[in-house]
Amino acid sequence: MSFGDFILNLETNNDHVHYLQSQNDNLSQDGFAAIRKDVPESIEFASEALDAKPDAVNLWIGNEKSTTSMHKDHYENLYAVVRGCKIFTLYPPNYYPFLKEWEIIPEINDGQPMTLPWITADPENLQRDLPPPLIAVVEEGDLFYLPSLWYHKVEQDGFTVAVNYWYDMHFGC
Repeated sequence: MSFGDFILNLETNNDHVHYLQSQNDNLSQDGFAAIRKDVPESIEFASEALDAKPDAVNLWIGNEKSTTSMHKDHYENLYAVVRGCKIFTLYPPNYYPFLKEWEIIPEINDGQPMTLPWITADPENLQRDLPPPLIAVVEEGDLFYLPSLWYHKVEQDGFTVAVNYWYDMHFGC
């Protein structure tokens, strides 16, 4: 669909879920050239602290129907909300045993099986004796740091536009 139709569908809040989230450095692609100049290539203090430039800069656009499942990323993540509000439900990496993560094979990629980690536990249904999750409400103009390997579920409050920067996770010391 055209970008204009996509935005119209978000604003009219029809029955379908519309979410722009290709996660492949989509702001470097030709379709977003007009807005790329308005988005910094990196976050200076993060690039200095992590001694790297971001591996990907992604644009995310959705509304309250656009909710991710609980997952973790192997990137240091800086998330800037441009419009609206994102709500992150967070668990640290040491919650691994309680989140019932397992691998599924959703599709075949170039003839090779591709595995995908999947978390079956929903934060609302975890054991009562666990501490509650951390909740981060990231509003328009906020920049949020999400460390690599932290489990998170992301929701939007209304029509939301955000940009995130993925910096490669460093292994070892």
